Order: sequence, then C-alpha cells, then structure tokens
Amino acid sequence: MTAMPRKSYRRAALFILCLASLGIGCGPSSLAFLFMPFSDDRTPPKYLKLAKEDKEVTVVLATRFETLEVRPEIMTADQELAEALAQQLRSRSKENKEKLKVVPPLRVRPHLLKLKDWDAAGLVKVGEQFQADYVIQVDIQKLALVMPNSYSSLYQGHVDLNVTVYDVHQPFLESVVMKQPYRCEYPTSRPIDTTGSSPSQFRMLFVSKMARDLCRWFVAWPVEQRLEME
Repeated sequence: MTAMPRKSYRRAALFILCLASLGIGCGPSSLAFLFMPFSDDRTPPKYLKLAKEDKEVTVVLATRFETLEVRPEIMTADQELAEALAQQLRSRSKENKEKLKVVPPLRVRPHLLKLKDWDAAGLVKVGEQFQADYVIQVDIQKLALVMPNSYSSLYQGHVDLNVTVYDVHQPFLESVVMKQPYRCEYPTSRPIDTTGSSPSQFRMLFVSKMARDLCRWFVAWPVEQRLEME
C-alpha cells in the first residue's frame, strides 16, 4: 500500500474540517470547539509552579498556629491541613503527569518540633534533612468555625494565614521565593446549622476547602474547576 502524498493528506484533512464546520457552524467559537481536544485544558498555578520538566521535585510542608491553640475543636487543624494539602498536591500532580514528591507530614513533624524558631535558617535545614527542593510554611494566624453572633448555632469557617515558600538550594537569607496571605470564609453564602454535624466534621470540610485552594497556588488544575461549587 503506497503512502498518501503530503499534499493529498493536507487536502483530506482540510476537507474533513470543512465538513465538520458545516455541521456545527463556521464561526470562531465553532472552530475553537474543533480544536478543544488538542488544547491544554488546565489553568496554570496561581503563584509558583513547583514541578520541573527535567527532574522530580521534593516538597516539605510545615504548618503551625502562630500562637498556642488550646480550643479542642481547633487545635488539630494545623496537622490536618498539612495532610490534606499533601494529598491534594500528590493527586493533582499525578493527574498532570508531573514528578512531584511530598514528604509525609508525619515524618516531618518531629523535626519541626525541635525548632526553636520557625525562621528561614531552621526551615531550610529541615528541608535539607529530607533532600527537599522546597519548604512550604503555613502560619495560621486566626481560625474559627462558628459564625460570629450566631450563638454557636451556625457553622461558617474563617481563617487568616500566611504562606511562605523557601528554595532549599539557596542561602537561607535569599531562600524566600514566595510569600502570600490567604483569607477564606466558608461557606460564603449559606452558613450550616450546627445541629447537623459535629465541629470535627465541619472542620474537616473547611480544611479540605483550604487545601484545594492552596494546591492551586502551586499546581495546574482543570479549567472547569473554577466553576465548582463550595
């Protein structure tokens, strides 16, 4: 069987496209539709892409409350956020076919507890112990689960935190490559009646929301997820 000449192949492809345009219309939006399967349907990371094309990238997560937290319904949220964010980063990078390794937060935590100060020098040193490329520090400044003035009858989470990313391969004085605040209110429109779930159940929903948001700062995600409901 002889191969189709290049010019004939091009004419055949053009003919097929013309037939398709007759079926769905020939405006710009229709032509865009034809080529949608061949386009990248992901939104780039909001701030810093962690994955590299030529090697596996290792990330350490370091989460904490800036001040001692003693409320039973809140005090484990920093650890839960680390686990949820790690899961999100792993899952999304796998779907993107990117080589991103997140060190299990439970392995990191004993090293973080030994730090006298959560500064660049200390956190970069922890990253070096795991041969990491980046350390993502999350400082929780304020966190609440209940809507103010609702007499504990409505759940509506509020959080203020700061996210700092360190490049472990840089001298610690030059290691900060990103620093951004994050504020979230969840849910934004319809608070949830507290009689329907426990504080720990709602906390996990809120932590999952935060983890999804923060993951998008570092890893690409599908365009359609911009429209996802809370």
